[in-house]
Amino acid sequence: MDAIVAQAPVSTSEEVTLSNPMRTGERIQQAGLLPAETVQHILATAASFDEPSGKILSHSTNVVPRLFYQQLAEQLDLTYVDLQATRPEMTLLFQDDIGSYILHDAIPFRRANDGILIATSNPTSALKRWAEARFEASVTFVITSPRDIVAALANRFGNHLLQDSCFALYNAQPRRSAYKSLPARLWTFVGLGLLACLISVILAPVAALTLFIALVNCAYLISIGFKWWLYRHHRNQTLRPTTLLADQELPIYTVLIPLYDEAASVPGLLKAMRAIDYPKHRLDIKLVLEADDQATLEAIQRERPENYFDIIRVPYQEPRTKPKACNYALHFARGRYVTIYDAEDRPDPQQLRKAVTAFRQLPDTTVCMQARLNYYNWEENLLTKWFAIEYASLFDIMLPGLHCLRMPIPLGGTSNHFHLQRLRELGEWDPFNVTEDADLGIRLAAHQFQTALLPSVTLEEAPIFVSIWMKQRSRWIKGYIQTWLVHMRRSNHTRKRLGWRGFIGLQVFVGLPAFLFLCAPIFWGIFILSLTGALPFALPSSITYSCLVILVLGIANHWFFAWKVTQSWQWHRMGLAILSYPFYWFLHIWASFIAVYQLMVKPYYWEKTPHGITRYRG
Repeated sequence: MDAIVAQAPVSTSEEVTLSNPMRTGERIQQAGLLPAETVQHILATAASFDEPSGKILSHSTNVVPRLFYQQLAEQLDLTYVDLQATRPEMTLLFQDDIGSYILHDAIPFRRANDGILIATSNPTSALKRWAEARFEASVTFVITSPRDIVAALANRFGNHLLQDSCFALYNAQPRRSAYKSLPARLWTFVGLGLLACLISVILAPVAALTLFIALVNCAYLISIGFKWWLYRHHRNQTLRPTTLLADQELPIYTVLIPLYDEAASVPGLLKAMRAIDYPKHRLDIKLVLEADDQATLEAIQRERPENYFDIIRVPYQEPRTKPKACNYALHFARGRYVTIYDAEDRPDPQQLRKAVTAFRQLPDTTVCMQARLNYYNWEENLLTKWFAIEYASLFDIMLPGLHCLRMPIPLGGTSNHFHLQRLRELGEWDPFNVTEDADLGIRLAAHQFQTALLPSVTLEEAPIFVSIWMKQRSRWIKGYIQTWLVHMRRSNHTRKRLGWRGFIGLQVFVGLPAFLFLCAPIFWGIFILSLTGALPFALPSSITYSCLVILVLGIANHWFFAWKVTQSWQWHRMGLAILSYPFYWFLHIWASFIAVYQLMVKPYYWEKTPHGITRYRG
């Protein structure tokens, strides 16, 4: 340590920069780290941005950071320090300053005589002024890599960051978290309710079943009518940004990509991210891995990703959910805006640019953009065709309708874009909710923020087997039930925050589907038994006819929306999928019972969906 302190030269200039761009490029080229044509291209890019070439060279290529920053240190006549080998002085690091460390790409390293050594990858006068004011001491710069800085912060504050990722929302807004949202008294209430229903059927079967069928019929009518209401208002609700912003106007954009057991998806994922039309040195892509996921880590390392990809390893702690991983990685985010992609996603290359342009056009109360989602393997089999029809109906009709009617928009699990500071103010994602996206959409609406719909499509991989689909869908239904329960804890408060229209949207769009799926076996079983005369008693004929009307309306409703979206997407060979689409919803019945079972025994369990098994590669 003493040797490092003694060697570190003090920069006496007011403005410490990365020196002459040509000198930086020449050193990298002469060291054999990059070919001449790559260096010249990056130098031209640096000139057009009026930014130091060192920053662009380091972020836009896959040069080993240690080798690059050693060259930079020599050029600036400063000392290079490897923070993995020589740890910073822990007493100098404060968790309240983590945001500043990430912002400046710097970390306090050592005390040196009457001053302080600051390890940084970007020695600037702004950093110098901040450090002098923060530590009330003279500042000496030493050079290190951004990855070393992140690793040092994770080493020092990892446990605090992990606890914050799990419990920050619960500690700040306990009634807005799904943690402990299912107390024993709730299950007692449910059990007593079911017992009362059973006793009613035994004592007065005709009256009880007539009332049950009438209630479910009303619920079906509300659901069908609500979808048609959304359909009537869904047109022209997507933003149409005219002129996209130029490269020089674009801010740093953070992309979070949570990965678990996704080694097979890594090559296609990195290819899709490299295709994004955004200045590479202003991309901050976080590949978020569980600490024990060695296979995915090795798959990433084999691809040798550029340095705008960072690997964030999340220490083990329950719940092992996607939102917890994203919360952890968010501590290291450098962007003004942030989005999430999944391992199999193939986003529109201009999606980030469109999002920034739209954010600039809209009022500050718009803090989220939701892109459209669908599937690149939609034609693989009947199940993928059904799923594609459902997603097209959701993102092309239902969500635009909700937006037009100013109802809360339950977000999709990917390709939602946020203003980072606003996201933090909202409490980030709920790690105990397995549809954290839908929950966050309701929460931001309750805080009087808006979600806009982005004219951009991300294609995903649809499950090709019913067993995989069932895992995913049961998780979604479980999460929607969690979300409904959380926001109905204080129903009157939620109604006031959302307004009557938003409150109705929460009931019908989030709460009602699970209720109908769970009631369906009993409801349709009674209908069939009544129709065939197999019941030991007769129900009023009006009840049987009302069920028949609901059946016809429901099938017609499914057929219409399936036909509408297949025409819109110009999908061919979809006749069988359209005709059989009503049967797709029978799968939801079984998924709903799985969801309720998991809600009782393991409410925070994340049912993993495997990817990379389709023959289509997007």
